[in-house]
Amino acid sequence: MVPTYAPGLPLLMAAFKAVGGETAVYLVVPLLGALALTRVWRAVVFGVTLLPGPIAVAAINNHLYGSPFTSGYGTIDTIYAGRYFVTNLVRYSTWLVETQTPFILLAVAAPFLLRRAGRLAVSRLALFALIFVAGVLLLYLWYTPYEDREFLRLLLPAYPLMLVAAAAAFDVLAPAARRPRAAAFTSVAVLLAVWGVWEGRQAFLTRGYEARYRAAARMAAALPENALFLSNLHSGSLRYYAHRLTLRFEWLAPDVFVSALEQIRTSGRPLFVVLDEAERETFRAQYAAVADLSWLDGPPTLIAAKRVFFYQLWPPVDDRATVLPLVQKDRPAHGP
Repeated sequence: MVPTYAPGLPLLMAAFKAVGGETAVYLVVPLLGALALTRVWRAVVFGVTLLPGPIAVAAINNHLYGSPFTSGYGTIDTIYAGRYFVTNLVRYSTWLVETQTPFILLAVAAPFLLRRAGRLAVSRLALFALIFVAGVLLLYLWYTPYEDREFLRLLLPAYPLMLVAAAAAFDVLAPAARRPRAAAFTSVAVLLAVWGVWEGRQAFLTRGYEARYRAAARMAAALPENALFLSNLHSGSLRYYAHRLTLRFEWLAPDVFVSALEQIRTSGRPLFVVLDEAERETFRAQYAAVADLSWLDGPPTLIAAKRVFFYQLWPPVDDRATVLPLVQKDRPAHGP
């Protein structure tokens, strides 16, 4: 261990000398030698090498959002809450079985099955895998819940270990005889492959499905540069592709919705609400009790890719003629 860190020894020895004097220098190598013989030293080195990552993220958050504990998703107290625990536990568990089949649940039994089979070293590895999986899951059980199972992607870091642990458990349960064992493994492999292709069939339509973000951005880019877009799913893409100012409505509490719109109106900025097809009812449910949303029942001002709806709230409806010609004039020939 000591030769590995030899390039850093002069600095460490200089630090010891500054703190403890000349004689302290001679303590450096023996101390490192003693630490190298312990697991504590390895754990310390491992932990120290991890520190640059979170420190860098904290510094970036502090620079962009004013606090190391605030990100582009909001503050910790707005995105985490105890009331989300049961909802997320049920949803993630259900989605996991739906997409990976009950086979994935074998990972939970892996440490016990392997230990019973006398494979103690592998059992310990399986237990570590479960601890890691639990750690990843705990990060999101209190997180803002989502209704679409595509957010299983949050658990992707845990997938490899879950699948390996499940495979190890199946290896214990499979018949010992050669031919039945081969048949068991082949059957499960084919079943999982077919199930995976069927569950992931929408992936083959992703290109067309995701193209709506660019289409909406092209439309937004043709609107006034000082316009503000109240959106959610499209907030990032409108900023990135159209260079327009956006406000995520999920962080705009109902009790300040009306006053926020009034402030935007008095600022003179054109205001558009941009909603994906699936977001309209979510928007209505969030603000119907505090504002008149009858405009949601009327035709949208603009439609991109047949499923992204632009509603112009300001200037008023009667003044839309001052905005729409600009869109028609600047819209690319191939159009969304």
